Amino acid sequence: MSEHTTIFICAQCGRTKTHTSFVTTGYGVDKRNRKICFACCGRNEMQQLKNLPIGKRTSLYLTLDSATNQYYVGNWPGTFKRTVSVRKGRHNMAGTRYDTWFDLRNRKGELLHYHGVQYGEFTQICHITRTKQ
Repeated sequence: MSEHTTIFICAQCGRTKTHTSFVTTGYGVDKRNRKICFACCGRNEMQQLKNLPIGKRTSLYLTLDSATNQYYVGNWPGTFKRTVSVRKGRHNMAGTRYDTWFDLRNRKGELLHYHGVQYGEFTQICHITRTKQ
């Protein structure tokens, strides 16, 4: 397998990006099929969470960092990551359930609260809901 170099202009920040990888292109694609660099994808995830109405959901990935033994939620390329507290429990169909909690601050300095749930051991998909507290 050989590395592939991708050169593109991010439709969001306007920068020319060069990305070399065995696996990825270095960009995501938005709803209008425009290339968005991984750094902008991370900023977009943060904004999406901050704009999420109470009770509404989105999805991120729940990952355990083996070096620090710390859980975090983040986007696929890892350009958005937040450390979370986790409680492992049981689920009647999936076998296990991981509950996560984390907070973010909005521009006004207000604390926004989030709860995430991952079902089972064979996925990293974490369903995130903005909560009142």
